[in-house]
Amino acid sequence: MTDLLLGFVFLIITISLLVLAHEAGHFFAARLCRMRVEDFSLFFGKVIARLGRWGDTEFHLRAVPFGGFVKIAGMEPEEVAAGVPVLRSLVDASRGAGSDMDRTLRRISRDALVKLDPSDIGGEVRSLIVRAIGEERQLTSAGRTELTFLKGSPEITESERQLMELVLNADARRADHGLFSSKPLYQRAFVIVAGPVASLLFGYFIFCLMGVTAGLPTADSQTTNQVAEVISGGEADRVGVRVGDYIVSLDGTPIRSGKQLVDAIHSRAGVPTEITVRRGSTTFTATVTPKPRVFREKDGTKVTWGLIGIAANIELKRVGIVESVRVGTLTTAAFVMKMLEVLSDHREAKENVGGPIAMGQMATQVQRLGLGPMMLLAAQFSISLCILNLLPIPVLDGGQLLLILVEGVRRRKLSPREVYSAHAVGLGILVLLILAVTYNDIARIMRG
Repeated sequence: MTDLLLGFVFLIITISLLVLAHEAGHFFAARLCRMRVEDFSLFFGKVIARLGRWGDTEFHLRAVPFGGFVKIAGMEPEEVAAGVPVLRSLVDASRGAGSDMDRTLRRISRDALVKLDPSDIGGEVRSLIVRAIGEERQLTSAGRTELTFLKGSPEITESERQLMELVLNADARRADHGLFSSKPLYQRAFVIVAGPVASLLFGYFIFCLMGVTAGLPTADSQTTNQVAEVISGGEADRVGVRVGDYIVSLDGTPIRSGKQLVDAIHSRAGVPTEITVRRGSTTFTATVTPKPRVFREKDGTKVTWGLIGIAANIELKRVGIVESVRVGTLTTAAFVMKMLEVLSDHREAKENVGGPIAMGQMATQVQRLGLGPMMLLAAQFSISLCILNLLPIPVLDGGQLLLILVEGVRRRKLSPREVYSAHAVGLGILVLLILAVTYNDIARIMRG
């Protein structure tokens, strides 16, 4: 139970740091582009603490301890279209036949997701709205005042009130230069991609930091007598050996290194052997029988070694800053390539991609191994967050970039209806993926 609790705490702290780094990328990019960031929250749900304010941004801690977000003004679907298309559409329709205005009102009703019945919008209200829109496709000061006053009148219909409200909100968004939706495409794309880039850089930073803190494997690193992996179904698994345990003796002979441990087990194929295991401040003994397995040496000679289904941990050594950066760069590049290779192969993805259950298992095991493996896992999680977030699925950053690309190709903004539809499809795909990886996690556990 203690291990599970420590694993949960480690996972929450790690995910929180990764989310802060990711969302900070969005936040600083938005500030650089002079977008208004209204909220920066760690976790989701109800606000439990206000952490402060910087400019227009409120910083909050919320109740559900997972994830986080930044709220950039103008990113909501109903704001994406901004004000100009609605105002321009009404003016252009007024210059055509009467049926043009009816068609435009029905289209605005559908795209903006509001209920407008053209038959309930009288000609006087239509003319008033069109006159209120100036040459620059924005409301004049007098027109804005008149519509604001008139929308509270009991004499107008609900559809007329809804249309006035829509026009006033559209004009307010059009005039708000701090909105995400009011910025050029390249700035919006920059803000979206800044999150994944921040995740990549944070993972890279952790890899580099390991060399001067917890240490890195070096050319002269030796294996230790600590257990880094337990193979399911093996002898060690059968007697309860866990990741993080130390095997301190075999048949009463003290074990002080990984090489000594491996050589001793290899030499006892088929021989019952008593092992002494240290776990924290406690020790226990168990009897294992190394399973014989035939291997072939480089010269072709066959040898039989005993195996109990464990892998020994490797010692980490602190190195200089230059070496840390070099190894961090190579490790980051290798991990990115491995992730892309896994995601491009269905079979590899099924075997190696895990969901919340797998993440919890890894966190529980890794926290037993110490600071180095914990930092390594955090870096891998951060880079994974970067790559997975760039998948072209709406609601993820990659999906947002896809919508911006679509807008650029067709040269007009997406309507709220189109954005909501894309998000609904993306959310459905995301839920299916989460269910699939969770099922895969459970099946992996059931298979042992």
